[in-house]
Amino acid sequence: DRVHSMSSPIRVWSDAIAKLPDDPRAVGRWFPYLNRGDKQLDQGNLREAFEDFRMSSTLGDKGMGMFNMGSLLLGAGRHAEALQAYDKAQQLGYDFPGLRYQRGIALHVLGRRAEAHREFELALTETPVLPRREAVLALKGRVALEMGQVDEAIADFEAALKLDPRHLRARADLGMAWLLQRNYAGARTMFSQLIEEAPDGQAYYGRALANHGLRNKAEALADIENA
Repeated sequence: DRVHSMSSPIRVWSDAIAKLPDDPRAVGRWFPYLNRGDKQLDQGNLREAFEDFRMSSTLGDKGMGMFNMGSLLLGAGRHAEALQAYDKAQQLGYDFPGLRYQRGIALHVLGRRAEAHREFELALTETPVLPRREAVLALKGRVALEMGQVDEAIADFEAALKLDPRHLRARADLGMAWLLQRNYAGARTMFSQLIEEAPDGQAYYGRALANHGLRNKAEALADIENA
């Protein structure tokens, strides 16, 4: 029986769960549930992972299980529920890097841009910045651009590109910001580079707008055809 229980990480933690004391005052009863949930996640067992995180959250894990539940909900596109889970996780004591970034994503999708912008600002003050500083900067810039804060958006995109010069999303959004500033030549160069590397509809559309601004009608029409 011992050999069977130790034959996989999931079984190891299942064995530990089976041996948990019934006393609700016992410390750390959440720990094997949280760890089995992580292993379930590694195996792609999302429902089982969610249930283990839910159990962990009922046993005093300081919000860790609830945060993981939020991450799963976010990945499933259930943004309003994910946001509720993140808020609950923080109320339970979870205040680690990654929370504000993920909450910012949920808020952004829900159209709550000012709140999302604030969460990304806070995420940039954390140590370490998760998932990566350039990823947070690029998203913060995107939200700023949508809010009409073009100068701030450009500063964020340029900061992201100093860290990762090939960041596709930051480059495309920087090109759009330049269009708003009527820097059509710079935008055309940016979108032309993106088309060479990873052609897609948005890059062609962006270059079409740049060409239109530069009064290159034929080239603009050709880009629209490719968009």
